[in-house]
Amino acid sequence: MTLVVAFVWGPGVVVSADTRVSGPVVYGEERKVDVVRVRMGDGRVLTPAVVAGAGDGALVKQSFTLVEQTFRRILQADAGGGGQPDAAGLDQAVAAVEDSLIQRYRSLREAGLEPDTSLLLASVTREGEPRLYAFDSRGLAEPRHTSPGYAMLGKGALTGGQLILSMLGYEPSKTWDLGLLSAFLIDAVSTVDPSVSPFWDPRSSVYIRLEGSEVVAAALTEEATRDTAKRVAERKALIRMLWDTLEQLGDTQAEQAVSKALGKLTAARPRRPP
Repeated sequence: MTLVVAFVWGPGVVVSADTRVSGPVVYGEERKVDVVRVRMGDGRVLTPAVVAGAGDGALVKQSFTLVEQTFRRILQADAGGGGQPDAAGLDQAVAAVEDSLIQRYRSLREAGLEPDTSLLLASVTREGEPRLYAFDSRGLAEPRHTSPGYAMLGKGALTGGQLILSMLGYEPSKTWDLGLLSAFLIDAVSTVDPSVSPFWDPRSSVYIRLEGSEVVAAALTEEATRDTAKRVAERKALIRMLWDTLEQLGDTQAEQAVSKALGKLTAARPRRPP
């Protein structure tokens, strides 16, 4: 199984996943996040979307190909636009992917096979609007970019991902480092779910965003991955330290100490110019 998490983050969407695939006897590793690339007639290579999937590996890979073919058809037909789809074009692409998945899954069920696959698609419109969709095992697309602002797929979401996110009190209004949060969720769930691997592969975390007039989908560098893994370990240690402090001082005294420290930090922080 797997754990895929995606957050709308500033001008884009960050998509991260573990790399473990499991079978009846052994575990393997493979990337479950893919950047959609479309070569245009003038030689440019566009990156209109990022996809990730959980469930049956063969169906996930077929779905990746289907998404790429859909975007290639729409972008190459948009002779006037010549770039990233606008809001209407992206709606068209998502609807086309949905129709194709529904037909594909229906044919599998008619053949006696039950598709166990979910898909995630992240993009940014030409106008600069981040978009995030989750496709369920029926092929239906649910917009997630406005509410709740994130999507989580795979068994790992049930074995800890959703619980941790709820306990941390995540809301779309939070100005958190969501790349770090994605890695933290995957790494934390991996400690209790053997079907989820720790966060280690830089190519399994991609941030798609609009830079100027171009959409960029960039994976983490090796250095950034090492730094993120170090920060995840530090956050875990700090959470354990806080729990231990609560046990030693008691909830009220510990809360007062933390509030006092936060007050000093806020007072010492330089004011932003008006």
